[in-house]
Amino acid sequence: MVDPQKIQKALQQTGTIMTSEDLVVAAAEGHVRVFYEKQSLVVCSVNSENALIFHVAAGDMADVLLALEVAKAWGRDHGATRAVFIGRRGWSKVLRGWSVTNKLYLYERSL
Repeated sequence: MVDPQKIQKALQQTGTIMTSEDLVVAAAEGHVRVFYEKQSLVVCSVNSENALIFHVAAGDMADVLLALEVAKAWGRDHGATRAVFIGRRGWSKVLRGWSVTNKLYLYERSL
């Protein structure tokens, strides 16, 4: 099982308002798909614009990358033609082999 604190930390780092409890409900209702690899997971969905949306990835990076590959194949099988996600700058190094492009920047400020 993946440490719930790792899931919550990953969610917080993406800037989403989703909680780990929200993910459990979304998975139970079929709105997202969860891919596990050992102590790691990837949560994604395919939207109406045929984009595979990665909502969260948590756990050991080697296992996360394996789960991402399975998720990519699942996305293609479900009509996805591209993958979209928000991540910290370090993901650009991890995903070098994915031929990703940076489409936008996320800006945040406390109020």
